[in-house]
Amino acid sequence: MDPQQAHAWLSTARFEPFLSEAYGDHVRAVALYDWHADTAAACFGMVHHFEILVRNRSTVYSERANLKTPSRTLGSWTSTFSSQKASSR
Repeated sequence: MDPQQAHAWLSTARFEPFLSEAYGDHVRAVALYDWHADTAAACFGMVHHFEILVRNRSTVYSERANLKTPSRTLGSWTSTFSSQKASSR
């Protein structure tokens, strides 16, 4: 990515920390930015797997405890909340 392309794609505020860390060397700053993007992408995979793990474990726990997950829509929740609020006045 050449300097003009970097400025077209990235805001100065976004690219400046990478340029600063690379002591003004644009090629190194782009390499650092790419490394950062790759690292962030790798973390998303871990977050995805963790989210699935938590969801699966909570389902197993709920089934073992014979818990029912409330299936409320936003409308029914807000109407319940409004009814409770009105009755407390």
